[in-house]
Amino acid sequence: MVIRNWTGDSVTPRPDFFLDLWETPMRIPDKVLECTVFLGSIESGHFVPYGTGFMGGINVNGRFFQQIITARHVLDRIKPGRICVRINRIDGRVEQFNADHKNWLYHPDPDVDIAVFPTHVPPEQYAIRHVNFDTELATPEVFEKHDIGIGEEVFMAGLYTEHPGVTTNTPIVRVGNLAAIPKEKVETGRGFVHAYLVEARSIGGLSGSPVFLNMAPFRLTGVADVTPTEGMRHYFLGMMQGHHVTANPVDVTSPSKKWSPADMNTGIGVVIPAHQILEVLNTPELVKRRVEIAEKAKANSSFVFDAAGPSPSTKADNPSHKEDFNSLLTSAAIAKQSDDQT
Repeated sequence: MVIRNWTGDSVTPRPDFFLDLWETPMRIPDKVLECTVFLGSIESGHFVPYGTGFMGGINVNGRFFQQIITARHVLDRIKPGRICVRINRIDGRVEQFNADHKNWLYHPDPDVDIAVFPTHVPPEQYAIRHVNFDTELATPEVFEKHDIGIGEEVFMAGLYTEHPGVTTNTPIVRVGNLAAIPKEKVETGRGFVHAYLVEARSIGGLSGSPVFLNMAPFRLTGVADVTPTEGMRHYFLGMMQGHHVTANPVDVTSPSKKWSPADMNTGIGVVIPAHQILEVLNTPELVKRRVEIAEKAKANSSFVFDAAGPSPSTKADNPSHKEDFNSLLTSAAIAKQSDDQT
């Protein structure tokens, strides 16, 4: 077997090199935890968690637009007007925000379990990071470049309902493997959809969790060649939707060995591909609103070109453009909601 260094030259590894290489525990980046938020409702003055969401972002003309992304079925289980998003603050506290149903956007296909909430959460005040939809997606090109396939290591972060945290969100991480890349649609509770199957046990609360591919530092590129992994160490694979169940024996030790239809987790999770989330982010009305906001911000910039002649006013009534962002994207969300309401 030949191993190559970063310049492409062959080197001779020590005998235990490969054992060390593949048995090294995976270090999950802190970003995975910091991009997650919890969704739920306020019941009797207390936050009741229902599922996970995560922060995503996309760039337009130099401006970064935020979205909270989750599974649509999480919202469907919360009473109208009661959706609450809980986010960690930099100072160690947790804060809750209302996120009304009418301000969410959904995928044009109601079977695709995606919900997106355009928002403005200041990163200088809240302990958040973002999945960057411009650079971090596991696109078909990434799959081809790295020869990604079944068996790849994956991980997710999200809500553990037995320990969500009281004074702060406490997401957990689960690790598994890419089990299948089905050529046919996968059956889910909302219908048949394109999805990945992962050997990573999903449980209640993890719906809406971001799922990532872990790229090992070295990869087998042929029968005998090992090369360093180029590019990113982690790619965003998609969003956890749920898991399949099967019948569960009441008591396998009993003589009758009766079976009941009680839910038994198969251990296989269903992951909605990243590109389908991007389809929601790139709906025409949302793209139009982002361009409008970016252009308005540019027009209201305090920068002035040093050229002779009259120049347009640079006064900005709203320098942060927070209200413009919320009002424009809220109108887009309302229009989308009226089209896709089920």
